[in-house]
Amino acid sequence: MTNILREYLAQNLRKPGSGFFGWYVTKNIFLRRNVILEESAVKLCQIEPHHNVLEVGFGPGVGLEAACKHVTGGNGKIYGIDFSDKMISLAKRRLAKQIHDGKVCIQKGNVLDLPFENDTFHRVFHCNCYYFWPDLQAGCRELYRVMRPRARMVTTIRVDSIKAITQKKYLKYGQTSDHVEYMKTLEKVGFKNVSMRNVEDQGQTFQAIFADVDKT
Repeated sequence: MTNILREYLAQNLRKPGSGFFGWYVTKNIFLRRNVILEESAVKLCQIEPHHNVLEVGFGPGVGLEAACKHVTGGNGKIYGIDFSDKMISLAKRRLAKQIHDGKVCIQKGNVLDLPFENDTFHRVFHCNCYYFWPDLQAGCRELYRVMRPRARMVTTIRVDSIKAITQKKYLKYGQTSDHVEYMKTLEKVGFKNVSMRNVEDQGQTFQAIFADVDKT
């Protein structure tokens, strides 16, 4: 692959746009390879009908849609933050009914400055996302701030895939792709019981990182 093609892919992996490469990333990554990560993150969150739930970097809205099914019939609500106008447009189209019904709220925003009050969320999840945060520690600290006592965050990733695309320089606009550093940062800002385990779902194996909030 030529350097210019690699450059366009790297840009759109971080922030998908409306051109060809944004379309390619959306179709082949977000709507194909990442679907299992999104749906499994939701399962692992064990969302209850009364929960307020946040997804950071929701892409085309697959995870938000899956999470919304768990709060139907309860007073819980699903929130999403993303900084790509293209992804916000796709997610709003996918979740038009849920948004109209008041069960989903989608906002443009950044993990470094979340537009939510302290102690808002029972669950937080994100998939293949943390390595694009401009400041890893600040992002983790913000998530901790908006999570309630006894809340849980789930991060789903493919460690081998991240290593491979890092070597090919597709993550050149990210910060750190090292999941160990991510986990240490979670602990540094106050998360407890930070752990990672392999998950098998629909014939695929990937990793899930868990982090709990124990505010006193």
